Amino acid sequence: MTVEEELDKLEENMRRLKIEYESFFAGGSPRPPSDSVFRVETTIKKYNSALGELNFAQRFRFNQLAQRYAVYNDLWRKKLREREEGRAASSPASNAESETTSSPFRVVCSDPENERDNLAALLKPTCSRGARLARAATVSISSYSPGSSATRRARSKSLWAATRCNSRCASRQAK
Repeated sequence: MTVEEELDKLEENMRRLKIEYESFFAGGSPRPPSDSVFRVETTIKKYNSALGELNFAQRFRFNQLAQRYAVYNDLWRKKLREREEGRAASSPASNAESETTSSPFRVVCSDPENERDNLAALLKPTCSRGARLARAATVSISSYSPGSSATRRARSKSLWAATRCNSRCASRQAK
């Protein structure tokens, strides 16, 4: 088998390994794909020791494949550690739930006096920390007259409270 054919086979084995790991993390297989890992790592070690025998194009391609494997391996190791520690998401449905709760929203309010529901939705905090910050920056609807300094201060306080709350909620959910 030529070097080019073995590099092609290495690339194919890496593609299969990626699919097997995706299946494992999705719950399709009970154990990680250790036999595929062994095949890929053996080939990488073989060419790593014989790097001087490869021409420039082969060495470039091998280094590219080895780097790709290193990145995937690091990602898989992190996911596996999270899964073993119980920090991994239990199901895809819970992931979809967490994405919808942390997504930003937009409220268009052209006339605050007549659109109290939209204004209330804008000021409604999304987590308990946001509730404390929002209470500290309570804003009355009457203070929303165009151009007043109270309006600018109130808007900046409520925007700051909502931003801090959303960023903290997103960081908690990412962990």
